[in-house]
Amino acid sequence: MRPHLPLARPRAMPLATLTALAALFALSGCSSPPTALEQSLGSSVRQAVAQQTVPPSGPRGPQRTDGVIAAHGVARYEQSYQQPPAPVSVLNLLTGSGSAPATSASPTR
Repeated sequence: MRPHLPLARPRAMPLATLTALAALFALSGCSSPPTALEQSLGSSVRQAVAQQTVPPSGPRGPQRTDGVIAAHGVARYEQSYQQPPAPVSVLNLLTGSGSAPATSASPTR
């Protein structure tokens, strides 16, 4: 029988080697080109922003309203705060006038 030899103690890696390996693993995720799905990420947001942005310069379209219509709209808006509409009772909405068609008790097949 052989005598039991103590196992060799593993050498500790220097800190510079560990740092280099960690950086290599971290950067390896950036090496692949983006997929087709990843390339289109955010395109819907960019499209919505572009559609809602008014071009700063350039021709504007025709006016769709005039000052009289706009003034009446503002006046109607301001009057809605001075004289709000009457509240609607939910109980009155749930009761019918009796004009609804009657339903039969047995289902039709």
